[in-house]
Amino acid sequence: MACKQGNSNLATILVKSGANVDLQNALGATALLCAANLGHEKVVSILVFALANVHIASKDNNTPFLAAKKNGYENICKILQKAGAGKK
Repeated sequence: MACKQGNSNLATILVKSGANVDLQNALGATALLCAANLGHEKVVSILVFALANVHIASKDNNTPFLAAKKNGYENICKILQKAGAGKK
């Protein structure tokens, strides 16, 4: 929910409280994928700093990097690349 809404304060609280940053929903999407797909740069940064796995793909093979690239979020692409996305 925090990632879909771009709520960086809530994302920070959840990360600090030990939330599983790589948890996938029924479609295989992670919080990082949702945030990247919707252009929530600050939330993406928080999740990357919390070591969210940038390589996890959803059931339709979408990754955070591909979603950000498709939607033209260049800064998010750069953040994800620095974390190793696009290198596998």
